[in-house]
Amino acid sequence: MSLPRENVPPTMPILLLLGLLAWANLARAEADALLIAELLAADSPLSVYAIRERKEAANLEQALLAALRREPPEEGRRILFPGHSRAWRTIEIAKAREGGLWAIYLEADRFMRPRLRLSGLREPLLWLGERRLEAKEGEVELRLTRGVHRLLLLHSGAEGETEPSLRLSGERLPRLRLAPSGFVEPERLTNARTAERLAMDPAGRWLAVAYRRREETTGETDRWLAIYALPEGTLHTSLPVAADALAFSNAGRLAIVSGEALLLLDPLSGELKTLLRKRKGLANPRWLGDETLLFLASEPLEGTEPKGLKRLTALEDRWPEFRAPKQLFRVHPESGLILPLSARPLGVDLLDVHPKEARVLLGERLIDYEEPPHERFRVFELDLANGAERELARPRQLEAWRYREDGGFFVLAGPNAFAGGCREEGLEVANDYEHELFALNPAGGFERCLSLDFAPSIARLERAGRGWLASAHDGDRVRLYAIAASGRFEPLPLAIEVIEDFAADAEGRLIAALGSGAALPQRIELLRGNRSRVLFDGTEDYRRLTLGEVRDFRFRARDGLSIDGRYYLPPDFSADRRYPLIVYWYGGTLPVSRAFTGRYPFHLWAAHGYVVYVLQPRGTIGYGQRFSAWHVNAWGKETAEDILEGVEAFVRAHSFVDPERIGGIGASYGGFMSMYLATRSERFRALVAHAGISLLPAYWGEGFWGYSYSGIASRGSFPWNARELYVEQSPLFSADRIRTPLLLLTGNQDRNVPPGESHAIFTALKLLGREVELIEVEGEDHWILDPVKRYAWWEAMLAWFDRHLKGEGEWWRQLFPERPGIAP
Repeated sequence: MSLPRENVPPTMPILLLLGLLAWANLARAEADALLIAELLAADSPLSVYAIRERKEAANLEQALLAALRREPPEEGRRILFPGHSRAWRTIEIAKAREGGLWAIYLEADRFMRPRLRLSGLREPLLWLGERRLEAKEGEVELRLTRGVHRLLLLHSGAEGETEPSLRLSGERLPRLRLAPSGFVEPERLTNARTAERLAMDPAGRWLAVAYRRREETTGETDRWLAIYALPEGTLHTSLPVAADALAFSNAGRLAIVSGEALLLLDPLSGELKTLLRKRKGLANPRWLGDETLLFLASEPLEGTEPKGLKRLTALEDRWPEFRAPKQLFRVHPESGLILPLSARPLGVDLLDVHPKEARVLLGERLIDYEEPPHERFRVFELDLANGAERELARPRQLEAWRYREDGGFFVLAGPNAFAGGCREEGLEVANDYEHELFALNPAGGFERCLSLDFAPSIARLERAGRGWLASAHDGDRVRLYAIAASGRFEPLPLAIEVIEDFAADAEGRLIAALGSGAALPQRIELLRGNRSRVLFDGTEDYRRLTLGEVRDFRFRARDGLSIDGRYYLPPDFSADRRYPLIVYWYGGTLPVSRAFTGRYPFHLWAAHGYVVYVLQPRGTIGYGQRFSAWHVNAWGKETAEDILEGVEAFVRAHSFVDPERIGGIGASYGGFMSMYLATRSERFRALVAHAGISLLPAYWGEGFWGYSYSGIASRGSFPWNARELYVEQSPLFSADRIRTPLLLLTGNQDRNVPPGESHAIFTALKLLGREVELIEVEGEDHWILDPVKRYAWWEAMLAWFDRHLKGEGEWWRQLFPERPGIAP
């Protein structure tokens, strides 16, 4: 039930009763529709005194909010709290004079800042969502974005003879909600329980899953390890251990990398043993057949320069990890004896362990810039019995190398590797981010290409019994495939659209897959044969939330090429309305996956009243080599036309989109595309570029990975031999063409695309008098990972679009008020 907006004069104080909501001075039918919280005694563990004064106050507050997160307040539902199990009920405000807990739901159709006035209540404590509010002299401002917000009030009872009341006032007021349903919010996307990785016992007895969940009240992230008994998938035990890497031995022991510690768990007994402490860079634990354990760890190099000076010895010397290379070690779990197995100047990577013999495959980085992508590796086999080495190859790409049963190897690499052995006929240069499957002979020589007729780009390869499993980018999906003996790729029957991790038993009969989908929160599926079942279902954290529908949309480009895409509708979508449109692109060769959530939250944007269109322009991997080859030596050419054509095709096909209210956003290469499109078109009313590239030669030389990325994206092209590419395709050199309002965002510690790329275009547009904003995120790198900063970052993007696509500038002005004397 909702209150018609026209029935509430903007300046009319609104009286809220206990529970979800009640409104004073309204029609009788409205006044009867009350949901009121069950009162809890003031001397109970849940009281104002307990929350404010006791040492365990933070724990009590956290427990309360966690309980209400699991079971939101609703008529007849019970609140489960230590010592209490009581139902929420309705009550008249005049009779609610004892201390207790009240819950209120407010629905906002846009950004608004109503004021809440409390009177007649002793010691009130307030929470909006899971954030504590402080009332000054009984009044507090509620900052509401579009959506449904829960207001909690804990108090010690009525103040003397004064009648308790809550009053809202303001230019815009929220609507009545009598149920806890609503739209997705940033906190839910950030804090929901998430599976990070998994591992399966070779005998198929155990599945280990590393989980995390963030508590908004404390800002802390809880991480734990769950062990499931297979094949039933029942929870066997749960340990408060953060797991950064997992590996089961043949005997069923589990190695766990947890920060700077290497742990050993016996799942049956639950015994947890520490093998190593305070070892930096621990990674990639792998078991040998004799139940000894291999692992990588950093071995920092001693500096030889004068104090305060650093001589860069290589381009890679800019990377923090370059002077702390990883070396290979072997540990005996029973004795704790550790044996170093490598001492390479630039470290090694553990590529594979022979399934039957004491041999391993290692990769060693070499400094060699002669050819694109301007790096080289030495792949060699190490015999652990005698320490003998056998060099196999010196490739310029090192994605994955695996032992085959017949003594040869499987290798994942770009189509140009091994003299173009996996490059399609007639294709002069392919995109090396499109990974193919090569078969090599026992000497490391090219044998054949197994994936030439397989359009998806292979991301990961693992053995499973006598066969193999591979995850691969298939358009905007990441599917899981079984590779048959014939070399045929067979997709496995899973509901998951984007595979994040997978594991199998030694026979390949039982498979666990972790992932999500465009409208499917994260889950773990157990697959045996053609039958699967869900072990973990993340939809539990999204109960009572309405998500907008996700639909596919494809169009034919000017040359007949099919361009894939999808779009997200607002949760309260009506085909009779006209909506503003946000278009998201990347273009930097990886597809924008259908993962449920991520750094750019499409469901959140849709919940704020936008239709969101995501397209996959040419140059993207996962659609075949010829499609992805458009990325090479392009830097916006053709890709921009795909985006502009896609926008027009989408608008023509959907009458519910307002063609005059279209915004666009991209990040990294997509941020470059935002800038580039602004120089080529005025189709968009507003644009956002996060970590965008404005000057190609500067990014090529300054970005830590600029030269190596350009070795693939600009293969054979350099500032001195391809001036047209580096100048004409750089947005900075066409800044005077930009008329579209542009929001620039960057982490001020970005090592991949330095902040200077945003600063350069910001300087140009300011001098040109164009509308531009630049926001730096303090202390963040290429990705904004800090949750609180991420909230603010997301808000800035949405507020920018609200300002320009909805004509609602209040949110932007509240976030970034103008400074006196400084022109906007």
